Amino acid sequence: MTKTRAPLLWRQLHQTLNPTSQSLRTSAQACTALSRHHARPFHTTEHRPARQAPSLRDAERHKVPTGGKDVYKLKNGLSVDRDGFWWGALSADVNIMLGEFEEAAHILYEMSNEMNLIPPGVNFATFKSVGEQVIRKSHSELPSAKSVRTISIDVDAVYRIAFMLMVLPKGQLVLEWTRNACAQAKSRRALTEVVNRYIEIPAIDIHRNNEWIATVKDFALVDGYPQAIMLYAKILTWRGETAQAASLMEKEILPYISPVARKPVVWKDLTLYGTMDSPLRLYSLAIADTKGIAAAAELVRRAAIEYAEPIALTEIAIAQLETNNFEKYEEYMTMAASAGYGNACYHLANYYYRVSTGEFASAEEEAVKRKQARSAEGAGLFGSLDGIREWAGSLVHKPLTRKDYLKLASEWYNVAFATGVSNAGFILALISRNAGDLEESRMMYDAVPQENLLKYLPAKALRELDTRWDDPTFEPGLPPKLLRLG
Repeated sequence: MTKTRAPLLWRQLHQTLNPTSQSLRTSAQACTALSRHHARPFHTTEHRPARQAPSLRDAERHKVPTGGKDVYKLKNGLSVDRDGFWWGALSADVNIMLGEFEEAAHILYEMSNEMNLIPPGVNFATFKSVGEQVIRKSHSELPSAKSVRTISIDVDAVYRIAFMLMVLPKGQLVLEWTRNACAQAKSRRALTEVVNRYIEIPAIDIHRNNEWIATVKDFALVDGYPQAIMLYAKILTWRGETAQAASLMEKEILPYISPVARKPVVWKDLTLYGTMDSPLRLYSLAIADTKGIAAAAELVRRAAIEYAEPIALTEIAIAQLETNNFEKYEEYMTMAASAGYGNACYHLANYYYRVSTGEFASAEEEAVKRKQARSAEGAGLFGSLDGIREWAGSLVHKPLTRKDYLKLASEWYNVAFATGVSNAGFILALISRNAGDLEESRMMYDAVPQENLLKYLPAKALRELDTRWDDPTFEPGLPPKLLRLG
Protein backbone atom coordinates (compact mmCIF):
# COMPACT_ATOMS: atom_id res chain seq x y z
CA MET A 1 0.00 0.00 0.00
CA THR A 2 1.55 3.32 -1.06
CA LYS A 3 1.36 6.55 0.85
CA THR A 4 -1.29 7.79 -1.58
CA ARG A 5 -3.41 4.74 -0.76
CA ALA A 6 -3.56 5.53 2.95
CA PRO A 7 -5.90 8.53 2.59
CA LEU A 8 -8.08 6.47 0.25
CA LEU A 9 -8.44 3.81 2.91
CA TRP A 10 -9.42 6.43 5.45
CA ARG A 11 -12.04 7.65 3.00
CA GLN A 12 -13.36 4.10 2.67
CA LEU A 13 -13.49 3.79 6.45
CA HIS A 14 -15.39 7.06 6.64
CA GLN A 15 -17.86 5.86 4.01
CA THR A 16 -18.36 2.58 5.89
CA LEU A 17 -19.28 4.54 9.00
CA ASN A 18 -21.30 7.06 7.01
CA PRO A 19 -22.50 5.41 3.76
CA THR A 20 -23.99 8.52 2.18
CA SER A 21 -22.39 11.88 2.70
CA GLN A 22 -24.43 14.37 4.67
CA SER A 23 -25.92 16.97 2.39
CA LEU A 24 -26.59 20.48 3.57
CA ARG A 25 -30.18 21.59 3.54
CA THR A 26 -30.67 24.48 1.20
CA SER A 27 -33.23 26.28 3.30
CA ALA A 28 -33.40 30.03 3.05
CA GLN A 29 -32.13 30.27 6.59
CA ALA A 30 -28.81 28.68 5.65
CA CYS A 31 -28.19 31.20 2.91
CA THR A 32 -29.55 34.44 4.27
CA ALA A 33 -27.80 36.99 6.41
CA LEU A 34 -26.72 36.04 9.90
CA SER A 35 -28.79 36.75 12.98
CA ARG A 36 -28.43 40.24 14.40
CA HIS A 37 -28.19 38.96 17.98
CA HIS A 38 -25.02 40.26 19.56
CA ALA A 39 -22.69 37.49 20.71
CA ARG A 40 -19.16 38.72 21.33
CA PRO A 41 -16.66 35.86 21.00
CA PHE A 42 -15.18 34.80 24.32
CA HIS A 43 -11.42 35.01 24.74
CA THR A 44 -10.42 32.26 27.13
CA THR A 45 -8.40 30.64 24.36
CA GLU A 46 -5.61 32.52 22.64
CA HIS A 47 -6.14 33.21 18.95
CA ARG A 48 -3.72 31.42 16.65
CA PRO A 49 -4.83 32.51 13.18
CA ALA A 50 -3.85 30.32 10.26
CA ARG A 51 -2.15 33.25 8.53
CA GLN A 52 1.64 33.12 8.91
CA ALA A 53 2.83 35.15 11.87
CA PRO A 54 5.32 38.04 11.33
CA SER A 55 7.90 36.23 13.48
CA LEU A 56 7.75 33.25 11.12
CA ARG A 57 8.13 35.51 8.09
CA ASP A 58 11.13 37.19 9.73
CA ALA A 59 12.69 33.82 10.45
CA GLU A 60 12.18 32.72 6.85
CA ARG A 61 14.41 35.58 5.69
CA HIS A 62 17.20 34.20 7.87
CA LYS A 63 17.07 30.56 6.85
CA VAL A 64 20.28 29.13 5.44
CA PRO A 65 20.56 28.01 1.79
CA THR A 66 19.81 24.33 1.36
CA GLY A 67 22.66 23.68 -1.04
CA GLY A 68 20.41 22.61 -3.89
CA LYS A 69 18.41 20.20 -1.77
CA ASP A 70 14.67 19.86 -2.20
CA VAL A 71 12.72 22.36 -0.08
CA TYR A 72 9.23 21.71 1.26
CA LYS A 73 6.72 24.08 2.77
CA LEU A 74 5.09 23.25 6.11
CA LYS A 75 1.53 24.16 7.01
CA ASN A 76 2.81 26.92 9.32
CA GLY A 77 4.61 28.56 6.39
CA LEU A 78 8.18 27.58 7.25
CA SER A 79 10.44 25.94 4.67
CA VAL A 80 12.29 22.73 5.54
CA ASP A 81 15.07 20.83 3.82
CA ARG A 82 14.68 17.46 2.11
CA ASP A 83 14.85 15.68 5.49
CA GLY A 84 12.25 17.90 7.14
CA PHE A 85 14.55 20.19 9.14
CA TRP A 86 14.11 23.94 9.44
CA TRP A 87 17.19 26.15 9.46
CA GLY A 88 16.55 29.59 10.88
CA ALA A 89 16.95 32.00 13.76
CA LEU A 90 14.78 34.76 15.16
CA SER A 91 15.58 38.28 14.02
CA ALA A 92 13.78 40.28 16.73
CA ASP A 93 15.42 42.01 19.71
CA VAL A 94 16.40 39.21 22.08
CA ASN A 95 16.19 41.50 25.12
CA ILE A 96 12.45 41.92 24.62
CA MET A 97 11.82 38.20 24.87
CA LEU A 98 14.26 37.82 27.76
CA GLY A 99 12.26 40.46 29.62
CA GLU A 100 9.00 38.65 28.89
CA PHE A 101 10.50 35.39 30.15
CA GLU A 102 11.85 37.10 33.28
CA GLU A 103 8.35 38.28 34.17
CA ALA A 104 6.69 34.93 33.50
CA ALA A 105 9.40 32.51 34.66
CA HIS A 106 8.02 31.79 38.14
CA ILE A 107 4.50 31.19 36.86
CA LEU A 108 5.74 28.99 33.99
CA TYR A 109 7.85 26.95 36.40
CA GLU A 110 4.94 26.39 38.76
CA MET A 111 2.65 25.45 35.85
CA SER A 112 5.18 23.02 34.40
CA ASN A 113 5.56 21.26 37.76
CA GLU A 114 1.82 21.02 38.33
CA MET A 115 1.31 19.55 34.86
CA ASN A 116 4.39 17.25 35.00
CA LEU A 117 5.83 18.91 31.90
CA ILE A 118 9.46 19.18 33.01
CA PRO A 119 11.71 16.38 34.27
CA PRO A 120 11.57 15.64 38.01
CA GLY A 121 14.27 17.36 40.05
CA VAL A 122 14.66 20.42 37.81
CA ASN A 123 14.77 23.38 40.17
CA PHE A 124 13.79 26.94 39.33
CA ALA A 125 17.38 28.13 38.81
CA THR A 126 17.99 25.40 36.21
CA PHE A 127 14.62 26.03 34.54
CA LYS A 128 15.35 29.75 34.24
CA SER A 129 18.94 29.26 33.09
CA VAL A 130 17.97 26.80 30.34
CA GLY A 131 15.10 29.01 29.21
CA GLU A 132 17.35 32.06 28.93
CA GLN A 133 20.05 30.15 27.02
CA VAL A 134 17.51 28.74 24.57
CA ILE A 135 16.12 32.23 23.93
CA ARG A 136 19.60 33.72 23.37
CA LYS A 137 20.76 30.94 21.04
CA SER A 138 17.53 30.94 19.02
CA HIS A 139 18.18 34.64 18.28
CA SER A 140 21.86 34.27 17.39
CA GLU A 141 22.55 30.80 15.99
CA LEU A 142 21.06 28.30 13.59
CA PRO A 143 19.61 25.17 15.20
CA SER A 144 22.22 22.44 15.55
CA ALA A 145 23.15 19.54 17.80
CA LYS A 146 26.33 21.35 18.86
CA SER A 147 24.42 24.48 19.82
CA VAL A 148 21.87 22.73 22.02
CA ARG A 149 24.48 20.48 23.65
CA THR A 150 26.32 23.56 24.90
CA ILE A 151 23.20 24.18 27.02
CA SER A 152 23.04 20.62 28.37
CA ILE A 153 23.93 17.12 27.26
CA ASP A 154 20.43 16.10 28.36
CA VAL A 155 18.76 17.38 25.21
CA ASP A 156 15.44 15.75 26.10
CA ALA A 157 15.31 17.91 29.24
CA VAL A 158 16.18 21.03 27.23
CA TYR A 159 13.31 20.33 24.87
CA ARG A 160 10.84 19.79 27.69
CA ILE A 161 11.82 23.07 29.35
CA ALA A 162 11.67 24.95 26.04
CA PHE A 163 8.15 23.60 25.55
CA MET A 164 6.98 26.01 28.25
CA LEU A 165 8.28 29.00 26.26
CA MET A 166 5.60 28.50 23.62
CA VAL A 167 3.14 30.62 25.62
CA LEU A 168 5.32 33.73 25.19
CA PRO A 169 4.98 36.06 22.20
CA LYS A 170 7.07 34.45 19.44
CA GLY A 171 7.53 31.49 21.75
CA GLN A 172 6.25 29.08 19.08
CA LEU A 173 9.25 29.95 16.94
CA VAL A 174 11.69 29.51 19.84
CA LEU A 175 10.15 26.08 20.39
CA GLU A 176 10.56 25.35 16.66
CA TRP A 177 14.25 26.27 16.87
CA THR A 178 14.68 24.01 19.92
CA ARG A 179 12.77 21.15 18.31
CA ASN A 180 15.09 21.14 15.28
CA ALA A 181 18.27 21.53 17.34
CA CYS A 182 17.27 18.77 19.78
CA ALA A 183 16.19 16.50 16.92
CA GLN A 184 19.63 16.83 15.33
CA ALA A 185 21.09 15.93 18.73
CA LYS A 186 18.80 12.87 18.61
CA SER A 187 16.38 13.77 21.36
CA ARG A 188 13.81 10.99 21.09
CA ARG A 189 10.71 13.16 21.42
CA ALA A 190 11.97 16.04 19.27
CA LEU A 191 13.15 13.78 16.43
CA THR A 192 9.92 11.76 16.53
CA GLU A 193 7.96 15.00 16.08
CA VAL A 194 10.17 16.22 13.22
CA VAL A 195 9.99 12.91 11.33
CA ASN A 196 6.23 12.59 11.91
CA ARG A 197 5.71 16.06 10.45
CA TYR A 198 8.09 15.31 7.59
CA ILE A 199 6.25 12.18 6.38
CA GLU A 200 2.99 14.16 6.30
CA ILE A 201 4.40 16.43 3.56
CA PRO A 202 2.53 15.39 0.39
CA ALA A 203 5.50 15.78 -1.97
CA ILE A 204 7.99 13.50 -0.21
CA ASP A 205 8.92 9.98 -1.28
CA ILE A 206 7.67 7.84 1.61
CA HIS A 207 9.97 4.99 0.54
CA ARG A 208 13.11 7.11 0.80
CA ASN A 209 15.25 6.24 3.83
CA ASN A 210 17.50 8.69 5.61
CA GLU A 211 19.54 8.90 8.79
CA TRP A 212 16.62 10.26 10.78
CA ILE A 213 14.08 7.59 9.84
CA ALA A 214 16.75 4.99 10.63
CA THR A 215 17.20 6.60 14.05
CA VAL A 216 13.44 6.52 14.68
CA LYS A 217 13.53 2.82 13.78
CA ASP A 218 16.23 2.29 16.42
CA PHE A 219 14.22 4.27 18.97
CA ALA A 220 11.30 1.95 18.24
CA LEU A 221 12.89 -1.50 17.90
CA VAL A 222 15.95 -1.13 20.16
CA ASP A 223 14.91 1.42 22.80
CA GLY A 224 11.22 0.52 22.79
CA TYR A 225 10.24 4.21 22.84
CA PRO A 226 6.40 4.05 22.50
CA GLN A 227 5.93 7.18 20.36
CA ALA A 228 8.68 5.99 17.99
CA ILE A 229 7.01 2.57 17.77
CA MET A 230 3.79 4.31 16.74
CA LEU A 231 5.61 6.44 14.17
CA TYR A 232 7.56 3.52 12.71
CA ALA A 233 4.33 1.50 12.41
CA LYS A 234 2.81 4.47 10.58
CA ILE A 235 5.77 4.62 8.18
CA LEU A 236 5.55 0.88 7.52
CA THR A 237 1.81 1.15 6.86
CA TRP A 238 2.24 4.00 4.42
CA ARG A 239 4.94 2.04 2.64
CA GLY A 240 2.57 -0.89 2.21
CA GLU A 241 4.29 -3.12 4.77
CA THR A 242 1.03 -3.49 6.66
CA ALA A 243 1.63 -7.00 8.06
CA GLN A 244 4.84 -5.87 9.74
CA ALA A 245 3.12 -2.71 11.02
CA ALA A 246 0.19 -4.68 12.44
CA SER A 247 2.54 -7.20 14.11
CA LEU A 248 4.54 -4.38 15.70
CA MET A 249 1.36 -2.76 17.06
CA GLU A 250 0.03 -6.11 18.34
CA LYS A 251 3.24 -6.89 20.23
CA GLU A 252 4.41 -3.51 21.48
CA ILE A 253 1.39 -1.17 21.77
CA LEU A 254 -2.06 -2.75 21.90
CA PRO A 255 -1.46 -5.00 24.96
CA TYR A 256 -0.43 -1.96 27.01
CA ILE A 257 -3.14 0.58 26.26
CA SER A 258 -6.30 1.08 28.25
CA PRO A 259 -8.99 3.77 28.47
CA VAL A 260 -8.14 6.67 30.79
CA ALA A 261 -10.39 9.29 32.33
CA ARG A 262 -7.99 12.14 31.59
CA LYS A 263 -5.82 12.95 28.60
CA PRO A 264 -2.21 11.94 29.35
CA VAL A 265 0.45 14.60 29.79
CA VAL A 266 2.26 15.77 26.68
CA TRP A 267 5.27 13.48 27.03
CA LYS A 268 3.24 10.31 27.59
CA ASP A 269 0.64 10.90 24.89
CA LEU A 270 1.07 8.29 22.14
CA THR A 271 -0.55 10.56 19.56
CA LEU A 272 2.13 13.25 19.97
CA TYR A 273 -0.65 15.43 21.33
CA GLY A 274 -3.02 14.97 18.44
CA THR A 275 -0.55 15.08 15.53
CA MET A 276 -0.72 11.32 14.98
CA ASP A 277 -3.56 8.81 14.93
CA SER A 278 -4.49 6.94 18.08
CA PRO A 279 -3.27 3.32 18.41
CA LEU A 280 -6.60 1.75 17.37
CA ARG A 281 -6.99 4.03 14.36
CA LEU A 282 -3.43 3.37 13.25
CA TYR A 283 -3.92 -0.38 13.73
CA SER A 284 -7.19 -0.28 11.80
CA LEU A 285 -5.36 1.15 8.80
CA ALA A 286 -2.67 -1.53 9.06
CA ILE A 287 -5.22 -4.38 8.99
CA ALA A 288 -7.60 -2.86 6.41
CA ASP A 289 -5.96 -4.71 3.50
CA THR A 290 -5.96 -8.14 5.15
CA LYS A 291 -9.05 -8.12 7.38
CA GLY A 292 -11.24 -5.76 5.40
CA ILE A 293 -12.72 -2.31 5.73
CA ALA A 294 -15.57 -3.48 7.97
CA ALA A 295 -13.12 -4.82 10.58
CA ALA A 296 -11.13 -1.62 10.41
CA ALA A 297 -14.30 0.44 10.84
CA GLU A 298 -15.20 -1.56 13.94
CA LEU A 299 -11.84 -0.64 15.44
CA VAL A 300 -12.58 3.02 14.76
CA ARG A 301 -15.88 2.61 16.63
CA ARG A 302 -14.00 1.06 19.56
CA ALA A 303 -11.56 3.95 19.52
CA ALA A 304 -14.50 6.31 19.85
CA ILE A 305 -16.68 4.50 22.38
CA GLU A 306 -14.03 2.91 24.60
CA TYR A 307 -11.16 5.36 24.29
CA ALA A 308 -12.98 8.63 23.47
CA GLU A 309 -10.55 9.21 20.59
CA PRO A 310 -11.52 12.63 19.13
CA ILE A 311 -11.23 11.84 15.42
CA ALA A 312 -13.09 8.55 15.83
CA LEU A 313 -15.78 10.32 17.87
CA THR A 314 -16.15 12.82 15.05
CA GLU A 315 -16.58 9.98 12.55
CA ILE A 316 -19.36 8.27 14.49
CA ALA A 317 -21.01 11.62 15.24
CA ILE A 318 -21.25 12.27 11.50
CA ALA A 319 -22.68 8.77 11.03
CA GLN A 320 -25.63 9.77 13.26
CA LEU A 321 -26.75 12.21 10.57
CA GLU A 322 -27.84 9.27 8.42
CA THR A 323 -30.78 8.72 10.79
CA ASN A 324 -31.15 12.40 11.76
CA ASN A 325 -30.17 11.51 15.31
CA PHE A 326 -29.07 15.00 16.26
CA GLU A 327 -29.09 14.21 19.97
CA LYS A 328 -26.36 11.58 19.54
CA TYR A 329 -24.61 13.78 16.97
CA GLU A 330 -24.37 16.56 19.54
CA GLU A 331 -23.24 14.15 22.26
CA TYR A 332 -20.39 12.58 20.28
CA MET A 333 -19.31 15.82 18.61
CA THR A 334 -19.22 17.61 21.97
CA MET A 335 -16.95 14.88 23.35
CA ALA A 336 -14.59 15.26 20.39
CA ALA A 337 -14.66 19.05 20.56
CA SER A 338 -14.04 19.06 24.31
CA ALA A 339 -10.83 17.11 23.63
CA GLY A 340 -9.61 20.05 21.56
CA TYR A 341 -10.10 18.58 18.07
CA GLY A 342 -10.49 21.60 15.81
CA ASN A 343 -12.72 20.05 13.14
CA ALA A 344 -15.12 18.80 15.81
CA CYS A 345 -15.26 22.27 17.36
CA TYR A 346 -16.11 23.68 13.93
CA HIS A 347 -18.81 21.10 13.12
CA LEU A 348 -20.40 21.55 16.55
CA ALA A 349 -20.39 25.32 16.11
CA ASN A 350 -22.10 24.91 12.73
CA TYR A 351 -24.77 22.74 14.35
CA TYR A 352 -25.46 25.29 17.07
CA TYR A 353 -25.49 28.11 14.53
CA ARG A 354 -28.07 26.31 12.41
CA VAL A 355 -30.17 25.65 15.53
CA SER A 356 -29.99 29.38 16.27
CA THR A 357 -31.44 30.16 12.83
CA GLY A 358 -34.32 27.74 13.36
CA GLU A 359 -33.18 25.30 10.66
CA PHE A 360 -32.86 22.52 13.23
CA ALA A 361 -34.99 22.01 16.31
CA SER A 362 -33.30 22.68 19.63
CA ALA A 363 -33.05 20.00 22.33
CA GLU A 364 -35.87 21.76 24.18
CA GLU A 365 -38.11 21.69 21.12
CA GLU A 366 -37.36 18.01 20.54
CA ALA A 367 -38.33 17.30 24.17
CA VAL A 368 -41.67 19.06 23.62
CA LYS A 369 -42.29 16.95 20.52
CA ARG A 370 -41.60 13.74 22.46
CA LYS A 371 -43.92 14.88 25.24
CA GLN A 372 -46.69 15.65 22.75
CA ALA A 373 -46.23 12.28 21.08
CA ARG A 374 -46.56 10.47 24.39
CA SER A 375 -49.63 12.52 25.29
CA ALA A 376 -51.22 11.60 21.98
CA GLU A 377 -50.66 7.93 22.85
CA GLY A 378 -52.41 8.43 26.19
CA ALA A 379 -49.29 8.11 28.32
CA GLY A 380 -49.58 11.53 29.96
CA LEU A 381 -46.76 13.52 31.49
CA PHE A 382 -46.12 11.01 34.26
CA GLY A 383 -46.86 7.94 32.21
CA SER A 384 -43.21 7.12 31.64
CA LEU A 385 -39.87 7.53 33.31
CA ASP A 386 -38.76 9.82 30.48
CA GLY A 387 -41.70 12.10 31.17
CA ILE A 388 -40.85 12.30 34.87
CA ARG A 389 -37.24 13.12 34.08
CA GLU A 390 -38.23 15.87 31.64
CA TRP A 391 -40.66 17.39 34.13
CA ALA A 392 -38.07 17.31 36.93
CA GLY A 393 -35.42 18.75 34.63
CA SER A 394 -37.68 21.61 33.59
CA LEU A 395 -37.83 22.72 37.23
CA VAL A 396 -34.04 23.06 37.40
CA HIS A 397 -32.76 23.87 33.93
CA LYS A 398 -33.62 27.03 32.09
CA PRO A 399 -34.38 26.32 28.42
CA LEU A 400 -31.87 27.75 25.93
CA THR A 401 -33.09 30.45 23.58
CA ARG A 402 -32.04 30.97 19.94
CA LYS A 403 -29.77 33.74 21.17
CA ASP A 404 -28.14 31.30 23.59
CA TYR A 405 -27.45 28.88 20.76
CA LEU A 406 -25.84 31.66 18.72
CA LYS A 407 -23.60 32.41 21.69
CA LEU A 408 -22.71 28.71 21.97
CA ALA A 409 -21.88 28.67 18.28
CA SER A 410 -19.66 31.74 18.67
CA GLU A 411 -17.77 30.15 21.53
CA TRP A 412 -17.05 26.96 19.62
CA TYR A 413 -16.11 28.91 16.48
CA ASN A 414 -13.62 30.80 18.64
CA VAL A 415 -12.08 27.56 19.92
CA ALA A 416 -11.98 26.11 16.39
CA PHE A 417 -10.26 29.23 15.08
CA ALA A 418 -7.69 29.03 17.87
CA THR A 419 -6.84 25.47 16.77
CA GLY A 420 -6.21 26.64 13.20
CA VAL A 421 -9.59 26.16 11.48
CA SER A 422 -9.55 29.42 9.53
CA ASN A 423 -13.14 29.13 8.24
CA ALA A 424 -14.32 29.52 11.82
CA GLY A 425 -12.63 32.92 11.90
CA PHE A 426 -14.59 34.02 8.85
CA ILE A 427 -17.91 33.02 10.40
CA LEU A 428 -16.93 34.70 13.67
CA ALA A 429 -16.14 37.86 11.73
CA LEU A 430 -19.60 37.80 10.11
CA ILE A 431 -21.33 37.19 13.46
CA SER A 432 -19.42 40.08 15.01
CA ARG A 433 -20.10 42.32 12.02
CA ASN A 434 -23.81 41.61 12.00
CA ALA A 435 -23.85 42.39 15.71
CA GLY A 436 -22.65 45.88 14.79
CA ASP A 437 -18.96 45.63 15.73
CA LEU A 438 -17.38 46.60 12.41
CA GLU A 439 -13.90 47.25 13.82
CA GLU A 440 -13.50 43.93 15.64
CA SER A 441 -15.05 42.03 12.76
CA ARG A 442 -12.63 43.62 10.28
CA MET A 443 -9.65 42.52 12.41
CA MET A 444 -11.00 38.99 12.52
CA TYR A 445 -11.72 38.96 8.79
CA ASP A 446 -8.22 40.19 7.95
CA ALA A 447 -6.74 37.28 9.95
CA VAL A 448 -8.40 34.71 7.67
CA PRO A 449 -6.30 33.56 4.66
CA GLN A 450 -8.04 34.61 1.45
CA GLU A 451 -6.95 31.48 -0.41
CA ASN A 452 -9.05 29.37 1.97
CA LEU A 453 -12.15 31.46 1.34
CA LEU A 454 -11.74 31.08 -2.42
CA LYS A 455 -12.79 27.45 -1.97
CA TYR A 456 -16.24 28.64 -0.89
CA LEU A 457 -16.68 32.07 -2.45
CA PRO A 458 -16.02 33.28 -6.00
CA ALA A 459 -13.31 35.88 -6.40
CA LYS A 460 -15.92 38.53 -7.26
CA ALA A 461 -17.78 37.92 -4.00
CA LEU A 462 -14.54 38.18 -2.04
CA ARG A 463 -13.69 41.50 -3.68
CA GLU A 464 -17.13 42.78 -2.73
CA LEU A 465 -16.59 41.66 0.87
CA ASP A 466 -13.29 43.55 0.97
CA THR A 467 -14.66 46.75 -0.44
CA ARG A 468 -18.03 46.81 1.34
CA TRP A 469 -17.13 45.30 4.71
CA ASP A 470 -17.37 48.65 6.49
CA ASP A 471 -20.66 49.53 4.81
CA PRO A 472 -23.39 49.01 7.46
CA THR A 473 -26.04 48.57 4.77
CA PHE A 474 -24.21 45.57 3.26
CA GLU A 475 -25.50 42.21 4.53
CA PRO A 476 -23.32 39.32 3.33
CA GLY A 477 -24.66 35.79 3.69
CA LEU A 478 -22.91 32.56 4.54
CA PRO A 479 -22.04 30.07 1.78
CA PRO A 480 -23.91 26.81 2.58
CA LYS A 481 -20.72 24.76 2.20
CA LEU A 482 -19.23 26.54 5.21
CA LEU A 483 -22.07 25.26 7.39
CA ARG A 484 -21.64 21.55 6.82
CA LEU A 485 -22.01 19.31 9.86
CA GLY A 486 -19.37 16.84 8.73
